Amino acid sequence: MSECLEKYETGSVDYDTFADTPEDYQKYVKRLLSIHAYSEVSGGCDVAVHLAAVPNYKLREVVAKIIYEETRHAHMLYKILEQLGIEEAEAVDIATGKAEGYRRSASLEGIEAVSDDGNSWADLLMNHLLVERAGEFMVRNFSQSSFKPWAEASTVISKEEQWHISFGLRQFKVWVAEGGLPEIEKVFAKWYVHALNFFGPEGAKSEKVLADYGLKPKSNGELRREFIADVGAILDEMNLAYLVDGVVSDSYPYQVINRPQA
Repeated sequence: MSECLEKYETGSVDYDTFADTPEDYQKYVKRLLSIHAYSEVSGGCDVAVHLAAVPNYKLREVVAKIIYEETRHAHMLYKILEQLGIEEAEAVDIATGKAEGYRRSASLEGIEAVSDDGNSWADLLMNHLLVERAGEFMVRNFSQSSFKPWAEASTVISKEEQWHISFGLRQFKVWVAEGGLPEIEKVFAKWYVHALNFFGPEGAKSEKVLADYGLKPKSNGELRREFIADVGAILDEMNLAYLVDGVVSDSYPYQVINRPQA
């Protein structure tokens, strides 16, 4: 175990040594990178579909900048995948489980829900507040990856994602202060569940392998618990804990089981 951990410390594998790693290490890198890139595309292209739902020109400019940065993040990741011999179309098939030997992850439901017809500004705002927040926890974890190109890209992405979620939090507080809470109550639990599921299942056999390979230093469960505590602190400060208390199920895949009761 100690030998494995010493070998796969942060940034210890680069392009020139990637082919020397075990076959399952290479497969995990390709799958995780493909899912990461697919998620970043969703944060750009799928949000862009609903840009007209953003309520005013000032906010539209900010959301447009977020869309640009998310697409640039995807560009960074697909360039890495190209260096590993995987084109974008193949990477999408890997991420969505269409490629042979790869399974689809239920964790994609949240990012794919961003493009749903009928999404309102409340939906987009909850995506920025919750799903992007969950994503930043994971990207920060990837920044400690043993695969150096991914770790370096994730460090850049994490810094930019932090202002995205700060924007979501600021606008959440503004909307609550301006009487928008009834609209938020309709959609908060749905997006909270999407965010919880985004982390993926807990206790999978692959967790230990991924930790030993230095690809996911923290487990899905660890990251999800940190996220729950982070969101909980925000809601407690705003006296809005009722938005989640007793509203969602307590295990993966999470579901909305009750309506919030103030």
